[in-house]
Amino acid sequence: MFKLRLFIFTLLFLVLIFTCPIKTVANDDFVFPQSHIKKLTSEDIFNTLDAYRKLNIARNEIFARHGHIFDNKELRKYFLSKKWYKPIKKVSFDQLNSIEKYNVMLILYFEKYYYKSKLFVDNKYKDEILFFPADKVVHFDLNNDGKKESITYKIINKGFSLQVNNQLTTNELYTNLQKRFAIVDIDKSDNYKEIVIFDEGPSNDYTSIFYQFFRGC
Repeated sequence: MFKLRLFIFTLLFLVLIFTCPIKTVANDDFVFPQSHIKKLTSEDIFNTLDAYRKLNIARNEIFARHGHIFDNKELRKYFLSKKWYKPIKKVSFDQLNSIEKYNVMLILYFEKYYYKSKLFVDNKYKDEILFFPADKVVHFDLNNDGKKESITYKIINKGFSLQVNNQLTTNELYTNLQKRFAIVDIDKSDNYKEIVIFDEGPSNDYTSIFYQFFRGC
């Protein structure tokens, strides 16, 4: 029998920020120069030279723009070397604007679940995140048994529905859903791939909902 196993990662965390005027600086002083005003994409991360080696810096520079004081010695030393950085005080994640929150969550996803699975060799990636549209039947082997599952993701009046073969689950907790889903391989050592549903929340507070399809007893 097949079952759906759900993992919800609402990745809210740590420090950051009090707003202050920022002087114009050279773009090469930042990993992502516009991460405070423009939503990043996976292509931004893939196509930026060595960005995947600097994701921790990229995430924390979003906080540093606002003058966050870092406890970590390496981060503190790094940002103090930047002329634009003016340490003011510690602030919360909630004080970021909606775009910055989105980018923090996206970068954290790549840090925790994508690059740690060692998809990259010699600055080149072997795999990309696979995106699929809502409201269409998608066929994909989710458990490495040689058989493709039938997957349908739909946004409904309240939340969404996800059907894999004859197994259906619904979730009414999310209200700002993207009209696509992704299939990723978080752990290369097992046979399972994960379905990712994206919700931007009522205030663009980014959340990813992970489902894993596996054979039960």
